[in-house]
Amino acid sequence: MLPIWLWLSLFALGFLLLWVGNQRSYAEYQELLSHAPELKKLSKWLPWMLTILKRYQSTLDTHPVLMPLRQAIFQLHGPHDYHNRFRFITAELGFYLYAGLLIGPLLAAITDGSFMNMFGGLVLGIILPLAKWKDVLSRAERKRQDLQLELPELLSKLTLLVQAGETVPRALQTCLERKRGESKHPLYLELDRMLKDVANGYAFPQAMEQFAKRCAIQEAAMFSTTLLINQKRGGQSFVLAMEDLGRQLWEKRKAVARMRGEEVSTKLIFPMMLMFLVLLALVGGPALLMMQ
Repeated sequence: MLPIWLWLSLFALGFLLLWVGNQRSYAEYQELLSHAPELKKLSKWLPWMLTILKRYQSTLDTHPVLMPLRQAIFQLHGPHDYHNRFRFITAELGFYLYAGLLIGPLLAAITDGSFMNMFGGLVLGIILPLAKWKDVLSRAERKRQDLQLELPELLSKLTLLVQAGETVPRALQTCLERKRGESKHPLYLELDRMLKDVANGYAFPQAMEQFAKRCAIQEAAMFSTTLLINQKRGGQSFVLAMEDLGRQLWEKRKAVARMRGEEVSTKLIFPMMLMFLVLLALVGGPALLMMQ
């Protein structure tokens, strides 16, 4: 057990170090952080972490432990914004860990000054980064599943429109316009960006290649490759290729739907157990009272 003033001094020293470090590094990273509006509340607390992690960036970019996190960030943000997003998230993880180190002495100071309360802050500093890590992986998996669920439907509509005489870019534009109500869906966000690239002068094959890279799933790469190979052929060969790919994508969609159904049923187990305990108390309580 240490005196309360010593715990407060440790907290004040750590907070002062964080504040000074952020003030000195803020000007360097202000413009970079402005491209991540979701970090607006943390933007004043991340520059120092970005400066520290900059020294170890080459290790962070290649370390195998961080491979799942890097893949998830690539899945969420695509190849162009991947590097900056990876830096932001690692800095955020570092900030949460440092915040846990600060909260430890603060908890000890406002309680009885014991080391046990300090460990509570350290545990919080471990839980918060792990929760952020888990959130990034979950969002990436959710996006992957959303793309796999919607891509077969897009392919079916595209095939019908091409059979009706539309060109492939015009058919994609029609599919996008009919889904304006789902403009936040990741597939249609990427499709809208791809069509804007074509309108701005990109060649259609190049825009489709970038579309597949941003989606970062095997199904999108298959869709893009099959579309580009058979686009010039047209006619029956294009339709047959699209129908064959459609069968594969529909099978994967069924697998994803089945997986989501299993996840929902698993999440329902805990509420059902609570309901069972409540019913058991309601039914068994009066019976026990009568027996007494």
